Amino acid sequence: MMQNFKSQNAVDQRLKKIGQLWQQFAKKEKAKICLWHIDDDESQLMNSFFQTETSEVGNLNDFFLEFESEFKNSTQYTNDLITELESQLDDVREELDKEKIEVSWTPQKTKAIFQNPENFTNNLQYFIQSIPSISDGLIVAYLRPPKISDLNKFLHWIGKAIESGIPKRVRICLLQTESNPLYNDLIEVFPVDLTVLCPELDIDSMMSQLAAMGDPKNPGVQYRKKFIAITQAGKKQNLGLVDKLSKQALDLTKKNKWPHLEVFTHSLVATIQMNAKKMDMALKNFGKARSVAQNGTAPVLKKLLPTTIFSQAAVHIINKNFKESAALYEEAVGPSQLADDLFGEMEAWRMAAMSYEAEQDLTKAWLCNQNAVKVGEKMRDSILDEIKKEDSNPDDIEIRKGMLRNSMLPYIGDALLRLAESMNLPKSKLVTRQKMIELVGIDWEERVEFKSILK
Repeated sequence: MMQNFKSQNAVDQRLKKIGQLWQQFAKKEKAKICLWHIDDDESQLMNSFFQTETSEVGNLNDFFLEFESEFKNSTQYTNDLITELESQLDDVREELDKEKIEVSWTPQKTKAIFQNPENFTNNLQYFIQSIPSISDGLIVAYLRPPKISDLNKFLHWIGKAIESGIPKRVRICLLQTESNPLYNDLIEVFPVDLTVLCPELDIDSMMSQLAAMGDPKNPGVQYRKKFIAITQAGKKQNLGLVDKLSKQALDLTKKNKWPHLEVFTHSLVATIQMNAKKMDMALKNFGKARSVAQNGTAPVLKKLLPTTIFSQAAVHIINKNFKESAALYEEAVGPSQLADDLFGEMEAWRMAAMSYEAEQDLTKAWLCNQNAVKVGEKMRDSILDEIKKEDSNPDDIEIRKGMLRNSMLPYIGDALLRLAESMNLPKSKLVTRQKMIELVGIDWEERVEFKSILK
């Protein structure tokens, strides 16, 4: 019982630590920017913290809001943030009315077309002051733009917000990881206004605690502990220990007839080997994972099989063996269809096309991309069929439309335009653009955020 209690609290203890660090920061009157500097594996816990604090079940007295506007340029960003603040209020207006919480705030803007950063921070102050029930708490803006067009300009925007004077009850949160320290330049320029918090959550220890939950004699508990131990050994690239632990884990999967976990274990080992640039070893273990998925009878294996083939092909992509990767991606089409995975089927055709293009087999690349578009049409048709149903769920339909818009279709369209240019097919360019507008929307080309590795 005590062991379970401790394990269940492994996450809570760390979330509490994050909250305590925040409370220590909030007491500093001069510090207005909180920069969380975290290890890469701490991102999920930090997201959980902010999800909790931006919800109605938040544990802290301060009022947290999360902003996800893209940073397109300095002049537009402030406008977008104020609009997002207004939208967030509209989303919860009904709940606030039920709780009889009156918010009298309305967006305050200057006569200028484009607003300065201080217009956003001032609006945050006006917002919190308009809520009588929050008389002494802070309002905290967690800025996490999904896309930053120009990092230097974004840093300048933050710097200008600081220099303009962030109001007394306003704080801004930023987050950076050890592998991507975006905001280090700000630390040097604003040592007083900006405080860096390093939570040091020891995720490895947490995962070990969670894995140990339950009866240590239970095979499931034993497997979880082995799986986590393999992951931790892999992070240190201790391949000898990975091999030893994986054999023990595989013994458990075979004794207990867990073929899906056998697939996961082989795939985990292969991924570790791939990261260590041991490509031949990785191919061998991905091959073992595929063999288990292909030859087993458990229904779940049908879902896992395409992934194992994708993994084999990915190794060949890294090795620039595009002929082999093309063949494997085409092999993945059938299993994806059997698994009723339209996204997997589309991706198989797309990656086969990319491999053929790298091999300069433009005709096959064109045909594979066209097949990928046909899968997109199947997705569109399934959405239309759902709309026609009397008991259709509008929310589900919107989710599926969003998934189609956010799929890899724009990249397929981009590849077809590139191929049409190389193959001298001018009419096909027009047809492709029309088809992408039909399936994705007028802004489909803007959704291509990174260019092909073939360019």
